[in-house]
Amino acid sequence: PFALGALNLPGFGFNSLEQVEGMRIITQTALGFIAFTIGNEFRLSQLKATGKAAITIGILQAVITTVLVDIVLVGLHFCFPNIITIPTALVLGAIASATAPAATLMVVRQYKAEGPLTQLLMLVVAIDDAVGLLLFSVSFGIASALSNGQVSVLGVVVEPLLEIILSLGLGSLMGWLLHVTEKF
Repeated sequence: PFALGALNLPGFGFNSLEQVEGMRIITQTALGFIAFTIGNEFRLSQLKATGKAAITIGILQAVITTVLVDIVLVGLHFCFPNIITIPTALVLGAIASATAPAATLMVVRQYKAEGPLTQLLMLVVAIDDAVGLLLFSVSFGIASALSNGQVSVLGVVVEPLLEIILSLGLGSLMGWLLHVTEKF
């Protein structure tokens, strides 16, 4: 975010981290709209029809990407230990599995694409983001444990899974409340 700020043109780019953080509400709102739009495309009937393929593709591509990037970055750590640490490599591997749902959604909308492949693609994108969050939570827990020197099953597995389960519960509750409210 600082590349345009390096030009030192007034009102163009960012010159400090505080300026970037000041825009956080806009980026979070935009991500919320994107997630809401993806969720709007997500239908339970579609999941039942193409669910097995979408779940398989979504999980495998996210996990394989994470594992391959982790292997390469951990290998880079062993070759050049002063460049990257193992906790950083694990977190970057989890981040690598994330896709940009906005780009996929915009292409589908621009070309008004419909059909079984488009439905499968939208389900895979939604599932990929969910799997990416799970992978990131677990990887971040492992990285934190390695950084602190204290590896515990509670911190590595239970806390991230509990956070995800509670998030799903809260999201489901809010979705149900919006659905009930929408009737009025």
